[in-house]
Amino acid sequence: PLDPEHPLQRMAFILADSGASTILTQQRFEERLAPCGSNLICIDREWSLISEQSTGGTDVSIPPESTAYMIYTSGSTGEPKGVTVSHRSLVNYAWWAKDVYLQNERLAFALYSSLAFDLTVTSIFVPLITGNTIVIYKWADKQAPLEQILNDNKAGILKLTPSHLALIKDRDNRQSSIKRLIVGGENFETDLARQIYESFGGQVEIFNEYGPTEATVGCMIYQFDPEHDKRQGVPIGRPAANANLYVLD
Repeated sequence: PLDPEHPLQRMAFILADSGASTILTQQRFEERLAPCGSNLICIDREWSLISEQSTGGTDVSIPPESTAYMIYTSGSTGEPKGVTVSHRSLVNYAWWAKDVYLQNERLAFALYSSLAFDLTVTSIFVPLITGNTIVIYKWADKQAPLEQILNDNKAGILKLTPSHLALIKDRDNRQSSIKRLIVGGENFETDLARQIYESFGGQVEIFNEYGPTEATVGCMIYQFDPEHDKRQGVPIGRPAANANLYVLD
């Protein structure tokens, strides 16, 4: 996935580095993506032509080891690096996440972050494999739609970063329909977790999900305990399903 808001140089690098020959996009991004040099297919404009194509020959065997998607890291310490994730890893993560976060309940997921950030994998695939709902929110300029998510009471699960949590720690969240918060992407301080817990009147479960992109979104988890967690940072917990963790000196 490419984020059209990213710098053109980054997108051009990703396309060249990955060897992608074609970009599936929408007409409104055509002018911005044209300099990237790849073949553009605007799905909205070409849909009538696409719909006329044969649906035969789609019975293709995909081995579990085949790549499901490639996500590029931020490149904060150099050039962005493409991380390939297999179908096996994606299925394992999604199946584990549904048990941990849904717990056999009917809860909608809020989807608002960039598709080029693997944080969205949870909010897309977990509801899809369980028959739950994805509620899609649009950004207003550069502002994440957190107020809308917390006010409209459509979603029950919200995944976000500690930086996003810091924006809502001082508001009264007791009337929100959000039951579970999944936190990842950054170090999660205990003081912030406690402030968020209290802002929801203690009626929210907070999960710290940790793991590099290479480990498929998250590979370890910890549920915040307001009574016993006294250290500066919320622990990163224990391994996810079918994962091993090695603690090194």
